[in-house]
Amino acid sequence: MYTVTDYEEAKKGGLDIYYHGNDKNINSFNREFGDGDEVDDWYSQKSIVRVKRERGKKAMLIQALQQAEYLSKRFETDKVRIGAAMWAGIDHQRGYHPDPFLVDHLNVSRLPRYTYYLYQSQNHPNYKSKGIKTGPMIYIVNELTQLSPKDVVVFSNCDTLKLTWLGKDCGTQKPSKDSKYENLPHPPFVFKNIFSLSDVKSRGRNGKDEAPPKMILEGFVKGELVAKQEKIYAQRSKKIQLSVDGAGIDLVADGSDFTPVRATIIDQYGTKKVLAEENIYFEVTGPAKVIGGANNFANPVKSSFGIATALIRATNKPGTITVKAFVNGLEPDSLIFESKPVSFKTNYNKEYLETSKKVNKNNVVINQLKEEKISNDVKVLKEEVKRLRLELIGKNQDIMELGSNPQR
Repeated sequence: MYTVTDYEEAKKGGLDIYYHGNDKNINSFNREFGDGDEVDDWYSQKSIVRVKRERGKKAMLIQALQQAEYLSKRFETDKVRIGAAMWAGIDHQRGYHPDPFLVDHLNVSRLPRYTYYLYQSQNHPNYKSKGIKTGPMIYIVNELTQLSPKDVVVFSNCDTLKLTWLGKDCGTQKPSKDSKYENLPHPPFVFKNIFSLSDVKSRGRNGKDEAPPKMILEGFVKGELVAKQEKIYAQRSKKIQLSVDGAGIDLVADGSDFTPVRATIIDQYGTKKVLAEENIYFEVTGPAKVIGGANNFANPVKSSFGIATALIRATNKPGTITVKAFVNGLEPDSLIFESKPVSFKTNYNKEYLETSKKVNKNNVVINQLKEEKISNDVKVLKEEVKRLRLELIGKNQDIMELGSNPQR
């Protein structure tokens, strides 16, 4: 066991390890790495490294390249500095500030930002670890849309990359020599002036009947091809594609376990439409239900970066679950999966569950006093309050009805 706290107090108390500091003889560790000093002030807390995934590719690329610069500086420190830890891995509400924390590699729906692939690319291509994806990798940080930049940034742990765009060999590239990244094990790659919408337009106007444009990245280590990624230019939105993102873990029918179901908006070739924003309605049959509803924007849910996520919670009965997703103008999709029986004794109590349910705040309860004790002004006011409450309930019911019948 070791004792540790921030540098100043740790030094006073003779602790084993320091958070931060520059002592050459005592091991130190950076907590809350990649944030902190970046904010404008501790009231507003705005920062270029605090980015919602919904803000899109430009914001996430700026965030990732800033993190790459920070990470390079950490590798530059003496070896007495034993490491650093992000705060934290997944977006979350912190409690003391109204805004969620947004430096994390995954958003609240567990979808990755570009920083996820930046950090993954710092692993050695021969590194192996059970339970996580390792080995040679390539990630193209360009979404090939009408808003995409000309430069193509790539995160990879290969030593050489070759890029092909629209069937044309665009040459090979070594990792960036920019001094900002010089201490990284694997700096980003930058292919200059590659993507252009005018090049896509030059193919002709009848895009529906032609093969979509394709970007191909091939990765080499010591001259050997070890990795490859293809990214396709998306056509118009065509349909919804459902998938379960359970991280290889079964959904257990214990009444509380849940799993994310992703609805990805794709074109006719199956390519994700990152610019698509649609309100997708999820419908569940079988022993499960969607967590939340229209009142908290959980169903229907608006897609972001081409993906909408619904959380599907199992009941206490195992069985077959069918999830369907709909949006006006697109082909729907359905998905079937199973919830598994629990392998341990549970404390599920149906009677307790029923008695502990929250009161429906939409119910209107008027405690009427005796007629002779109420003035006419109070009567009028109470009737007005009652009318307004009923009107509000009616509007909420209209919203729910629209959610349950998205074709209306």
